[in-house]
Amino acid sequence: PVVTADGTATMNPFCLPERLDDLDTVTVMQYNVLADHLAHDSWFPYAGDEVRSWHRRRELIKREILYHSPDLLCLQEVQSCYVEKADGTIAMATSGEAAKENHVAWFANWLRSADYGLHYARKS
Repeated sequence: PVVTADGTATMNPFCLPERLDDLDTVTVMQYNVLADHLAHDSWFPYAGDEVRSWHRRRELIKREILYHSPDLLCLQEVQSCYVEKADGTIAMATSGEAAKENHVAWFANWLRSADYGLHYARKS
């Protein structure tokens, strides 16, 4: 990251080295994305609201993943939201207010658009 005069940190794509592709290497990236419901200022007093904001944080996470371009990506603390359907079954929220809290859906859509396959396993 590059720290600007006002103290904010930004990624400068012009300073990033190019990744060397090696067909004999598999790259693995593990990333704790910090579930939104855990991003309290009392737990992270050193991180401002703009950093704890899901909309800002997800763009920084996306940029980091794209930069490293791992072959295998493992994400932790991806917030999910489930709703009860009319027939009484439970399903992952994909629309409405609950979907706004569903980071699994956001990551699934974005990762598919970035040509990643996807397997989601919820912590039991």
